[in-house]
Amino acid sequence: MFQARAAMRQPANPGPPALMSRHPWMAGVLALMVFACSASRPQGGRPEDKKDLAETRGAGLSTVVDPQVSKDSPPISPPVIPGRESLTAARPMLPQFDLKFRNEPTPQAPLPASELSPSLLDQSLASCEKRVGAACTLAGVLYHHGPAPAKPDRRQARRYFSRGCELKDTLGCLDLGRYQLFGWGGEIRDPAAALALFQKSCAAGNADACAEVGLMHEHGWGGLNLDEKQAADLYQKSCEAGSLLGCARHGAMLAMGRGGLPRQVERGVELFRRACNGGEPLGCANLGVACARGACGEGEDESAARGLYERSCKQGEPLGCANLAGLYWEGHGGLEKNPDKAVELLENACDQGLLPACASLGTILREGLGGIAANPGRAAALFRDACNLGYAPACQLLKAAP
Repeated sequence: MFQARAAMRQPANPGPPALMSRHPWMAGVLALMVFACSASRPQGGRPEDKKDLAETRGAGLSTVVDPQVSKDSPPISPPVIPGRESLTAARPMLPQFDLKFRNEPTPQAPLPASELSPSLLDQSLASCEKRVGAACTLAGVLYHHGPAPAKPDRRQARRYFSRGCELKDTLGCLDLGRYQLFGWGGEIRDPAAALALFQKSCAAGNADACAEVGLMHEHGWGGLNLDEKQAADLYQKSCEAGSLLGCARHGAMLAMGRGGLPRQVERGVELFRRACNGGEPLGCANLGVACARGACGEGEDESAARGLYERSCKQGEPLGCANLAGLYWEGHGGLEKNPDKAVELLENACDQGLLPACASLGTILREGLGGIAANPGRAAALFRDACNLGYAPACQLLKAAP
């Protein structure tokens, strides 16, 4: 989920990369992803904050598939979760990741990962000492990513996001809010504090922060009442203000017909394309799912979807990685079957907080599917962690574990 983003400036419209799939290729256990627009659900907050966590979010490809939208594109409906009756079958099925309203908030870097160098970190730290708030925020992003040979250090990242915010850098406040929301950096989750930071940055003109306020309304986090209509309004306004993240989320609302909006698949796909071409990997992941489901042209196009998933995954979007894993697992989209690569991609997505990917990985390891060495102990740990974070299908898998 860690992506490249302009951390030292506001996105323009359509702007540079912002600061931050129901398809038959991966037969499913339980968890499906619909259009991505929402985040993994943090612990803490109100009791209802522990509902299904799957509701939850550089280099690009040299060739980006940009199919035309068909006027006859079929409506994209919420998926039906398959496989509940087959949890104990001889060959448990892996999840089909769909276009979930998913975007786990995450700090992003202003440069491709290959250019996140220790020297850039040194320069940022030196400028931060001179009270340049944007430099402090950039230092936080670099610590979050851990430029080679350094490893990520979330405690330091949190420290510098906090410093950037203190120095009135709106992006520092935004990323500090993301850390507060998920309890990164050694602190407890605090959705209410995250909401306050998002609102502060939004009021200061940061369009991405307004999209995050929308996310809080969508799920009723931070003491808010669940209000999809308010969320949809904020996504639209943030998109109009130049947030590509907001465009990806607004497109999801339109494609699903949620938030009081009429279902407009064609318009939703247009927004996915705009976000993707502007550098927002969530837009690429959603566009890939739309193409895989035949909403981008004549029929289902797994090859187009694959290119978009690859692009999204390379930019750090776990939904793209998980959907690409599905193609490798089944040998679709012009790829040969490669269970090892599928597991590698699921590991990546799970590490970035995509809980359905953790459940999928656990299912593979529990049964030793696809020639992967069985590891029931790790599988149980994956199910337990995802269950503790509120992902209900993982709880069912945990109960079914031997």
